[in-house]
Amino acid sequence: MPHRRASILIIDDDPAIRDLAYQTLQDEGYRAVTLASHAEAVRHLAAFRFNLVLADTAGAAKADAWSALEEVRAAAGETPVLIFSAHHPSVFTGYAERGFAGVIAKPFDLDELLTTVQATLTWRDEDRPGQ
Repeated sequence: MPHRRASILIIDDDPAIRDLAYQTLQDEGYRAVTLASHAEAVRHLAAFRFNLVLADTAGAAKADAWSALEEVRAAAGETPVLIFSAHHPSVFTGYAERGFAGVIAKPFDLDELLTTVQATLTWRDEDRPGQ
């Protein structure tokens, strides 16, 4: 499969979730990097390129769940960002209009995670002219 060496940045404040997502993606042949905070991610995105970002709300209150995510999205540039959150999905109504590629609700099914990652990477490639 063409995306198996795609690089994915995982941002989550919960080490168990980070480890599970990391191991699942690594086992499927993706290159994964994990970070615990949005601030770390913004710095990392300035220095490194990724094919996809999974961004948790990292403990943000419902009222400001968007603010940290939007900083990551801005830092990611053209890289698709999937929201990766335990907040109720209704909090993220309008995610596409804000420039996000989708939402993965926690708790998540590992097959759903892999399917969503693959679909996002495939969609992203098909959306690029000349690719």
